[in-house]
Amino acid sequence: MTHNTKEELERLFKLAVPLAKEFNKRTYSDLFQSKYEEFKPLFDAIERECAEADNPDEAVEEVASVIPDAMHQILEKAGSKRKKEQIKIIEMYNLKYMDCDYDNELFHKMSLGLESEPE
Repeated sequence: MTHNTKEELERLFKLAVPLAKEFNKRTYSDLFQSKYEEFKPLFDAIERECAEADNPDEAVEEVASVIPDAMHQILEKAGSKRKKEQIKIIEMYNLKYMDCDYDNELFHKMSLGLESEPE
């Protein structure tokens, strides 16, 4: 996949999150058509690159791998924003807090055997 194709695909996914708020029965058709026309060169490039690749299946997988990577970045950014807002409120009430990232695997190891304990 070319660098330009990857950048455009990432731009499409970053745009998808705010656009989702605008999609409804009344606006869907026009908005979809507008964005399809805007990104048609990208869709054509993806189709062309996959068709011309030595291994088309690998090319499709490469394109598909952009989706989770882009969405992970978007969700991470949203989570960071939410965390900052929470810290702001906590500090406003002059409360003490511990700022650390959630480790799902560690939590499950530490809580093993405590399933029937009250929260």
